[in-house]
Amino acid sequence: MMHYDVVVIGSGPAGQKAAVQAAKSGRTVCVVEQEGRIGGASVIRGALPTKILRENAMRLAQFKQFPELNAFSAQVDTDMPSLVNRMEAVIGAHSQLIENQTNRNLISRIPGRASFKGRYDVHVERVKGQPVDLQARVVVIACGSVPVEETNIQVDHEFIFDAESILNVLYLPKSLAVIGDDIHSCEYASIFQSLGVEVTLISSRPQPLHSLDHDVQKQFLDNFKTMGGRWLGNRKVLSAAPDARGKVVVELEDDEPVEAEKALASLKRRANIGHLNLTEVGVELTEDQFIRVNGLLQTSVSNIFAAGDCIGSMNLVSVSMEQGRQAICNAFRLPGSAENTLVPKVVYAIPEASSIGLTEHEAAARYRSVIVGTARFSEVVRGQISGGQEGFLKIVCDDAGERVLGVHIIGENAAELIHIGQMAILNENTVEIFIESNFNFPTLAEAYRIAALDVLHQRLKLQDAY
Repeated sequence: MMHYDVVVIGSGPAGQKAAVQAAKSGRTVCVVEQEGRIGGASVIRGALPTKILRENAMRLAQFKQFPELNAFSAQVDTDMPSLVNRMEAVIGAHSQLIENQTNRNLISRIPGRASFKGRYDVHVERVKGQPVDLQARVVVIACGSVPVEETNIQVDHEFIFDAESILNVLYLPKSLAVIGDDIHSCEYASIFQSLGVEVTLISSRPQPLHSLDHDVQKQFLDNFKTMGGRWLGNRKVLSAAPDARGKVVVELEDDEPVEAEKALASLKRRANIGHLNLTEVGVELTEDQFIRVNGLLQTSVSNIFAAGDCIGSMNLVSVSMEQGRQAICNAFRLPGSAENTLVPKVVYAIPEASSIGLTEHEAAARYRSVIVGTARFSEVVRGQISGGQEGFLKIVCDDAGERVLGVHIIGENAAELIHIGQMAILNENTVEIFIESNFNFPTLAEAYRIAALDVLHQRLKLQDAY
């Protein structure tokens, strides 16, 4: 029996941050990871490879936009073997970075599959060597999530893929049907479209990216169609399966079937807990088969905490990281355990999109009315230089046109720009903060001032009307 203060099950974003936080607070820590690499399956198979694929797609899109650069287009890898080699290099470097951090903080690591024998006892079937039993004061479950199979969509990872297996495709298909309208679906749809694949995006909703502001939804869809993408909204998928010709056929209710060389299905997910033996210790689950936690990220067993995708959170790496840290702070009553619910959303599609705070519709439902200021990237010199003039930045303010309630951006560097708006909302700044601040020139950040001036102009018009 090996004794630790903390045992963390899973080395993804939540598990990694939980382990580091515990180690830095002076606790002895052991991380159990069943994957061959440290870092978490969601990052290694999804988040990182997607971004690498996107970077190549972005370069190709720029060459198409600026014909004078075509002499350099041969430098962009668009064949899957070259892309896979690039992915492996980046993933390897990322895993090594995490491993170095783990070693620096004197965190023990055991490759293997964990299961509970008691509320303080964890049994590990090691990848190599004999099984080992661990005992800990606190256990943090950070085992991530897995797709839930659907009977009408035959995901075989050869013709029909899910979000984790799509990058295992051996070549870029000529056509791709994407079933779903969530963040991952829209990311892959726009990326593959930019790589020259004919993409059909199918959704049961009228617009994609339903959790984002309506203007961002519209701009994404306009860009997707302009790039040649096909959008089928308000459609119910009856089935999806390969036929005898090796084509994927997506049957739709009240519409013609969609045929494609390959398909990507955005599936529901559940906690990756089949092996943990949670019933043995009384850890409760939600109806959707995620681990039930309270506001402290504590399960129904007081010394067992859970964080990340296994609790059914927003499926964002940044959220999982913070939850892992928070779980340890709560378990040992450490400073810095206050929960921050203001979380930016990001879509690494082409173009990029990000959002913080209330959408225009949410703000209008909460306040009597709202004032919205918008800046097109075409109004900013940096946008003209980069060619990303189709993007915009939108500030949502209260009915007085003062307090910043939300910021919504679509266009390159949206994921970076959103943090300026995040700080303004966190600090309860008025819109004047953007007008009175100096921004580097030329930068896309100047769009904040332009949008703020738009709010101020509308505010003055309303005052004159009264």
